[in-house]
Amino acid sequence: MIIWKIFGQKIRIGLNIMSHFSKRNLNKGFTLIELLVVVAIIGILAAVGVVSFGGFTAGAKASAVKANHASVVKFINTKI
Repeated sequence: MIIWKIFGQKIRIGLNIMSHFSKRNLNKGFTLIELLVVVAIIGILAAVGVVSFGGFTAGAKASAVKANHASVVKFINTKI
């Protein structure tokens, strides 16, 4: 019989594998370290997203100003 260590528990490969998974319900949940890692990753992704969003809004404002300027110039040229 082969014994592997998966998820911190020993698993015997053979006929008793189904009984192992039914007993696993007693050990449900995440560790504190796993939760902290996930929160850190989400924080990093959020920081990158905020910086990118700021760049997109600055570019959009510049494009809007250029479009408005072109409209005003065209309007003035038609009235003169």
